[in-house]
Amino acid sequence: MITMTNVLKRGRTVWDRALLPEDEYVERRRVLREAMTGAGIDVLVSLGHATRPGNFAYLSGYVPPLGWMGTVLGSEQGPMLVSGGGSREVPFVRTQTWIEDLRTSRSLFSGPAEVVGAAVAEIAAPGARVGVAGAHDALNAATRAELSQALSRYEVVEADELTEAVRAVKRPREVVALRQSADIARAAVAVAVDRFQEGATAAEAVLAAEHAARSAGCRDVRVLGDLGNGELAPVQALSPDRGERFAVYCAVERLGYWGQAAAGTADSAAALAALEAMRDAAAAGTAAADMAAAAIAALPDSAVDRTLAYGFGGGIGLDPSERPEVAVGACAVIAPGTVLALQAIVPEDGGLGCAAETVLVTERGVTPL
Repeated sequence: MITMTNVLKRGRTVWDRALLPEDEYVERRRVLREAMTGAGIDVLVSLGHATRPGNFAYLSGYVPPLGWMGTVLGSEQGPMLVSGGGSREVPFVRTQTWIEDLRTSRSLFSGPAEVVGAAVAEIAAPGARVGVAGAHDALNAATRAELSQALSRYEVVEADELTEAVRAVKRPREVVALRQSADIARAAVAVAVDRFQEGATAAEAVLAAEHAARSAGCRDVRVLGDLGNGELAPVQALSPDRGERFAVYCAVERLGYWGQAAAGTADSAAALAALEAMRDAAAAGTAAADMAAAAIAALPDSAVDRTLAYGFGGGIGLDPSERPEVAVGACAVIAPGTVLALQAIVPEDGGLGCAAETVLVTERGVTPL
């Protein structure tokens, strides 16, 4: 007998209705419709992939386990949820989303683009303005072409800026979810540092961090440890030999929301100074590039290039990295309600100094999560 099963096994998948009840998504639908009206968009198609779920998960509450999914939202109708899987996945998906109208492809071998096109046709006449968000992140070139063909009767416009602007301003329940994820990431990093100081190798310490995060209910966990030469790497690349110093970076996803943390066995004055400079510069209306400039000014000249290679972080939410990116030349301005995951990973003394913090930017200032 031959059976089929999802071979990508990840952690816990659950809809926490206490934290994110149905009325949360009803309100998100209202906010998206207001943005659609302002942009002159009749139908919004939001796409997400297992690796970049944010645009899809914002309205559906569900993170795709494989492939891509989409939501179709009209000015008065919808949302509809479109999946690339067959009908057999519907019973499970219904437990994970508030959306009642679920559409699936005819089979695993025919893509959902035509299903999206059919859903749009039900609520919009030919020539209507259809905004598509997430296509470049969620779809490959061939699938984008299929979707373009399925929507060929409409005026299709990119809607990424629309959804990014809505998603950048975190709702109160989102802030709670992000705080919980950040707490788990910090706890996992602390476990890794403690295990290393107790005599574990870098690989053992990294695995201990992942175990701690998954035990706390995280679906996705990504941990990097110090190779011993001033570089971070996943566990499979770490040496079995134990070095004198250790640094670790951890990103986790729970209930769709990401958290991050970083630390090391040695305090890093440079990393802490760069992090403090970014935090001090962060404010509603501040350019993200100015935050990056403040961090660079706090670093030794010799450490700038390597630190920039790791990045200073930026927005975080339903995707591990969201706009605004804190980077040299970034054009974005920090909006009130943005949550920033800031980091400074600085080479020093043959190792790495790490510091990270997640903050909420409001009109009143900056609050650590």
